[in-house]
Formats: sequence, C-alpha cells, structure tokens
Amino acid sequence: MEGYAKVEGHPHLYRDKKTGAIVNMDHQGYRNYKKKQLKERVSRKEIDTLKDQLDESKKQIEELKHLINQMINR
Repeated sequence: MEGYAKVEGHPHLYRDKKTGAIVNMDHQGYRNYKKKQLKERVSRKEIDTLKDQLDESKKQIEELKHLINQMINR
C-alpha cells in the first residue's frame, strides 16, 4: 500500500497519493453493504409482485360483484 496514505482518525480510509482520492479499504463492510442491497432489491421485487397480485384480485372481485348484481337483477 505504498501509493496510499492513512487518513487520520479513520481506520479503513486511505488517500491515494497520486490522485488525492479517498479509498475505503473496509472490504468486509463493503461485502455486508452489497448483501444488504441485494436483500432489499429482492424484497422490493416481492412487494411489487404482491401489489400486482392484489390489484388483479381487486379487479376480479369487482367483476364478480358486477356478475352477481346482474344475476340478482334478472
């Protein structure tokens, strides 16, 4: 890590001596972050699927109500 200088007070942060960029070297923290992001993405997909199913169920209920009203009014 010759091209990096430790950032004081931050155990996982280093400054790239060539570009001046701050680099986070906390690899485990990054892996944990990516796992959390993946779980949230899956959860959002599941929620979207459930919303679609609920909307479809609402439409079907409305159709059934309409058919029942038609049968009653005959």
